[in-house]
Amino acid sequence: MKLNHLTEIHEFLQNNPTFLDVVSGLRKNQSQKIISNYSAFAYIISTLRETLNVPAVVITSNPEESLQILDGINFWSNSTSNLHFSERNEIFLEKYKPDNKSSINRMRCLEGLFTGLFQKKPPIICTSVPAIATKTLEKKYFEELLINLEKGSKINQKEFIKNLIRSGYKNTSIVESVGEFAQRGDIVDVFCLSEKDPVRIDFFYDEIESIKLFESSTQKSYQNLEKLSISPVKETYVFDSLEMVKNYNKNYIDNLNKENKVKLNDDIESIQNGSSEELINFYSGFFDRGNIFEYIYEDTLVVKIEDYNIDFELREIQKKREENYSEKINKKIILDNFPTPYISKKIINDFLKKNNFSVNLNQRKSQDDDSLKIEFSVPKILDFSKDNVYRYIDTKNKNEKIIISTDYPSRVKEILRSEKIKIFENINHFSEDKINIISRNAGTGFRLNDANNSLLLLSDKEIFGRNKKRTYKSYSNNIPSNISSEPFKLGDNVVHIDHGVGKFIGTTQMGASDKEFIVINYKNDDKLYVPSDQIDRIQVYKSFQKEDPTLDTLGSTKWIKTKSKVKRSIEILAGELLQIYATREKIKGKSFSKTTEWYQVLEESFEFEETIDQIKSIEEITKDLKSKTPMDRLLCGDVGFGKTEVALRSAFRVVENGFQVAILVPTTVLALQHYKTFKERLEPFPIEVEYMSRFVSNKKNNQILSKLNEGKIDIVIGTHKLLNEKIKFNKLGLLIIDEEHKFGVEQKEKIKKREIDVDILSLSATPIPRTLSLALNGVRDLSVINTAPENRIPVNNYLSVFSEDLIREGILREIDRKGQVFFVNNEVLNIEIISNQIKKIVPEAKIAIAHGQMEKKELEKVITNFMENKFNVLVCTTIIESGIDMPNVNTLFINNSQKFGLSQLYQMRGRIGRSEKSSYAYFLLPKSSRINEISEERLNALINSSEFQSGYDIALRDLEIRGAGNILGKEQSGNISSIGLELYNSLLESTVESMKNGKEEILDFFLINTVDIDVDSRIPEDYIDDIKIRLNLYMRLSKTREINQISKIKEEIIDRFGELPEELERLLILTHIKILCHESNNIISITGDRDRLSIKFKDSLLDIKFYLEKNIIENIEIKSKTMVFIPENSENILSELVLLINKIIKIQEEIKIKFHEISSNINKN
Repeated sequence: MKLNHLTEIHEFLQNNPTFLDVVSGLRKNQSQKIISNYSAFAYIISTLRETLNVPAVVITSNPEESLQILDGINFWSNSTSNLHFSERNEIFLEKYKPDNKSSINRMRCLEGLFTGLFQKKPPIICTSVPAIATKTLEKKYFEELLINLEKGSKINQKEFIKNLIRSGYKNTSIVESVGEFAQRGDIVDVFCLSEKDPVRIDFFYDEIESIKLFESSTQKSYQNLEKLSISPVKETYVFDSLEMVKNYNKNYIDNLNKENKVKLNDDIESIQNGSSEELINFYSGFFDRGNIFEYIYEDTLVVKIEDYNIDFELREIQKKREENYSEKINKKIILDNFPTPYISKKIINDFLKKNNFSVNLNQRKSQDDDSLKIEFSVPKILDFSKDNVYRYIDTKNKNEKIIISTDYPSRVKEILRSEKIKIFENINHFSEDKINIISRNAGTGFRLNDANNSLLLLSDKEIFGRNKKRTYKSYSNNIPSNISSEPFKLGDNVVHIDHGVGKFIGTTQMGASDKEFIVINYKNDDKLYVPSDQIDRIQVYKSFQKEDPTLDTLGSTKWIKTKSKVKRSIEILAGELLQIYATREKIKGKSFSKTTEWYQVLEESFEFEETIDQIKSIEEITKDLKSKTPMDRLLCGDVGFGKTEVALRSAFRVVENGFQVAILVPTTVLALQHYKTFKERLEPFPIEVEYMSRFVSNKKNNQILSKLNEGKIDIVIGTHKLLNEKIKFNKLGLLIIDEEHKFGVEQKEKIKKREIDVDILSLSATPIPRTLSLALNGVRDLSVINTAPENRIPVNNYLSVFSEDLIREGILREIDRKGQVFFVNNEVLNIEIISNQIKKIVPEAKIAIAHGQMEKKELEKVITNFMENKFNVLVCTTIIESGIDMPNVNTLFINNSQKFGLSQLYQMRGRIGRSEKSSYAYFLLPKSSRINEISEERLNALINSSEFQSGYDIALRDLEIRGAGNILGKEQSGNISSIGLELYNSLLESTVESMKNGKEEILDFFLINTVDIDVDSRIPEDYIDDIKIRLNLYMRLSKTREINQISKIKEEIIDRFGELPEELERLLILTHIKILCHESNNIISITGDRDRLSIKFKDSLLDIKFYLEKNIIENIEIKSKTMVFIPENSENILSELVLLINKIIKIQEEIKIKFHEISSNINKN
């Protein structure tokens, strides 16, 4: 087996005479034209790059095609960084707040072209006409802003930070995403483009002491670097001075009157000082002067795909832009000669004509064309069996190489019936054998023939008739930190376990030892000062009510009574829940252990690649289904992460075993959607699927009821109708509850009580707190899908006031690419007015209306027609929020977005971006509002969580923002409002645990003991100045229960912030002491100062006083339940105390052992 397998695959084309002529012409700097089959384009491009050993830029007419070519190149070329220079998804000459995600992708490409490498590999950059026809950062500014660092070199720290900000990096407390930096003393963390993970730079004054990569999830460094290049991350370079703006735009500004000059000056200044982010896109033409062509050096190969399509698109895009520009002038939004960030058709054509180191790749020849033709043929194998595969393969041609590129390698190998055929992960690795299987689908196959060699590529399209789904490749590990969340923010309502609800107003240092205290404000402006090492006694107040809670009065008995009342209520609830679940544990359920070949066929018919978490969840559910104990599992997964497929396979397994499945959904529309999905996926199998909702006539419903009772229906999907007492199942095996957070407790428990031995699978993207709490308390099992499907491209977000021009641009952009649009307006009263308004704005669009108050048949017809592409735009209420899957809808407008809860917005946004196309979400606000004033926290949270996987976190944050109704029933909602969700969950958890174990309730979420020693133990502000990080570390330390965890936290702190100050060392030792006290199960409190400590015990020490005094050499004095300790050296009080407590614990153990020995001897005698 050869080592350099990839070179071998390119050799087939490199030996082709026509290809050799193309390469020869390019080396003479003569542009070339090639005619070939489209399916071979990616192979030709990657082989050209490999042969010439240069970076390459591939230009297509539209973004979707450029992504398709990029996907093909990802298959053929592993030795390059394959990047996408995407459209600038900004809508220019509009005022709105973008998420600037596309800017990161574009800047990666500019870095690759500028340096010739990206992440240490030469780049192949795929782009399109709309992308190259928009200006970018000028090359001279890229060069000026590029920061090169080297270990041991000197750089002024202040200047370095200033340059990062100029380059577009944002200052944050913790670095998790590209374009962020954080400074902590002499340590600077930065997430730049050139590395997959963020980088930690450690300074010694102005000298760079070390450069290390670290993981964003754990914040721990793992690898040293010698050098680092930090490129700018923002395309629009906002000049530092107003004069530069005036010089750049002199022709325009000179012709303005005084009033317009003043307004322009004010707007530019507000952009420069960062107060008006929404104006940047409107004025981007004032700053942006560069284009991608500046970055393309003479030795960069330019490949044009279908040049006639490129010419057509250039004409179209220029025409649209000119129309838009004229319209803005007519509406007096802009004045004549207003600078825009557009590149003219002439500039693009001039570049393409002048560039001779280029190739035109076309599928067909035009008149008087001197193109060279590379002969590729396309195989057409539609029914895959051994005979016709071998009939297609030229068995006599010993030089023919066959590569079968498939997502189903095991199945292909089984059908070929040859154990000798090897399976390889990618095109990098394959054997010298005639046939090889690569476990990645190339998309489309081809055959290349020449005199000496033949290459046959077969893909799933030829073999199974299945199209390849595009994958989205990420060049950075944007994994949110699992240690970054702050326990509470300034101004938050908090709950102290002993004193009740107050407001957190900050921290302060007090006493001779300057200890840091957390300050909580109570009723009558009373203050409570809590030592920072007791922060775990405080929890953030969250409840379902929108109003702020009433603050408690310090010293009042009201809080104690409230807490006791809630505890009693929780005990009753916990008792009921545990009884239900304990009964289920005792019940002998059904075991669904039988598996047929059909299940494998169902698995392989899934058109996406399963994610790791999907596979894990399927395995966990399968294990539960095989068990004889009834399953009760919650499956949490982000919107569109593949929960439905996991549920479908679970349902199939149950039906396979001769049982029925009921699927409970919250809306009629979702019932129809699921019905169609299940019906389509299960079509090849003898499985009867039906659905019940208000769409279905009474006659049909009665037929379904009868068939269910007789066992003639295998899977039934329905809304609340499924909870009807009339419904009798023949053999119900599994209940699936989709969008679980939409159902109340009573509704869910109703069916559980009726069918006590049924297996239950609940699905939710935003789990309700009770469900999460129960899952975490081990009353219920939890499966989590946190990995996004590979083909999911993050949504582009826009926050804007209601703008007719923005709506027109966004809708037309979607219609032009044959897509569809959701326009959400949640008020039925004015939905027709809004629909008519959109008709006026976009007369070209076909518009329909859908809302929950429509007649059932009418709503079904509208939804079905929309799904069948009979309308472009659906103006609707939040009926789309639940589960509807329409991959062709990739633009979403949400009117009055400030009125929605965060999880509602999140779920609606999850309805788009479900295909391989770029998707756009526009959050609209009333015209009269200022973007930064309304619902800023909620909407910014959504804009900033454009990467998928953040729903899990958002759902929990949103509990505080929106009223979630009486999910737990009125009584429990009232209890949560009384004491807050966090404390409620903690009490529930400890109650359940104590009931399960039969022990007295112990609130283990905080340590019972108090260690209050008057020494300077804190996190100094000059060491960590960010209060959020300090609070987070205080909370993590106070919740630490194991001594070995302290050393891990210590390592992490040194890595992130530098050498520990003495005060923090003392805090770590105090944490150690608290854990020892807890482990002793006898020490209640330690109080005192450096010279004298009083240790209080739960049990009397008088019985073992003699034994203690004999074995402890330290200076101690023992009273009934107290031990007074005077240290030998007051400076070492803490380390001496650690030794003393360890001795006490050891003596306690020895006494226990001796007692057991004596007891056993007595029993023997």
